[in-house]
Amino acid sequence: MMIQRVKKHPLTEPLTLFHKNIRKHKYETRQQFTDHVNLIVNNCITYNGFNSELTKTAQRMLEMSNKEINQNSQALEKLEHEINPLLGDDPQAALSFLCRKSIERMKAVPNVSDMKFGLHCTQYNCTS
Repeated sequence: MMIQRVKKHPLTEPLTLFHKNIRKHKYETRQQFTDHVNLIVNNCITYNGFNSELTKTAQRMLEMSNKEINQNSQALEKLEHEINPLLGDDPQAALSFLCRKSIERMKAVPNVSDMKFGLHCTQYNCTS
């Protein structure tokens, strides 16, 4: 007798995470978003077959997403650079971004202040 191990919710887990990520604005790049939609399509194919209605719906979702991304490519690229300046070409913006992120992490540590680390943020144009 052969026993197959089947995940309880192999399809709903990526869908639930996808919905949660959209609501919480977790996708910082088009690639992250597209990778997740591709995962949903691949799971549909794996668990429901290539010709199932769920797979066809997931493929249409991917096609629509790609179409919207392509039509809004420039605006999305600008937003990606605002979210993460490391993606852009401005080294000063990248340095300021890294400085701000470092300060945020240091401030999250109890009883730590900027001065204990000798950080003079205004000198480096990265005020928090």
